[in-house]
Amino acid sequence: MAVLITLLTLMLPGFIQPLITNLVSPQVISKDTELVQYLLEIQDDEDIFLGIHGWEHKCPVCGEHSHEFFCSYGKIDDSVIEYKITSAIKAFRNCGLNPDFWAFPGGSFDERSIAILGRYGFIPISGLGEGIGEAGKETETSVYSSFSAMRKLPSKIISREYTMMWRDKTRAQGEFTDAFKRANDQKPNVIISHIQDLNIYTFAWFDIILNHVDVKVMELHDVTVNTVEETKQFVEFCRNRNVPTIILLIIPTHHGIENPVHEMWATTYFTVFITTFELPTMFFLSWYMLVRRKNRVA
Repeated sequence: MAVLITLLTLMLPGFIQPLITNLVSPQVISKDTELVQYLLEIQDDEDIFLGIHGWEHKCPVCGEHSHEFFCSYGKIDDSVIEYKITSAIKAFRNCGLNPDFWAFPGGSFDERSIAILGRYGFIPISGLGEGIGEAGKETETSVYSSFSAMRKLPSKIISREYTMMWRDKTRAQGEFTDAFKRANDQKPNVIISHIQDLNIYTFAWFDIILNHVDVKVMELHDVTVNTVEETKQFVEFCRNRNVPTIILLIIPTHHGIENPVHEMWATTYFTVFITTFELPTMFFLSWYMLVRRKNRVA
């Protein structure tokens, strides 16, 4: 019994924490968050542009995080698409943030989303991120922009991402040289990266490629309230390397308890409750019922 409790104490947090994260309603960005305070400081910089990266970055049909506005497993209701887009734009504006870009998560969308974005003044940018539109048809872009932001972009955009999944540092080491060779051959003027993939290898690769390729735009995806330090590090790096244009694509909601300390205490509480009360109670109750049954048979 003691061994079982010890094993569960070690293993349960890994199961409980995701449950807590998913059970808590999505939290919307607000002015009092550190992320918004930082974005408000830098958004007037003429070389920095903010963009909206969906609402939750999660599909309402299948629950996957690789897409949000078009799903091959089922149709997303018009009202849901309308709600997600309008809520995301409203969340930005309520914080005093001025979104210059909209980027669809996973590059997946259909004509309904385009029509709604058009009402808010967003227009498509050819070449800035390939997409998958209705019925799986490839499109030239999955990124939409305000007219003013387009003036800062290259006239001919060649965008590429070379550091996808470099959050796995072993993969980053293995792909480092090949990624450089491909970028040096393709000569992209827009480099895309995901904030989850930022680490010493990613920044080292950026540092090398900026010495060999004339990069005009550095574009960072998946910024959330929980990635403030990584966002600051990325912006500071780009500024130090004199990158002409920086685009930050922000997810305006996040799941989980906003304060990580509170989330840790919640996880600890449920782990202790299960291992010291729930599990022993179930064990002794089962033992009691088994003994009682044997006594009746006897």
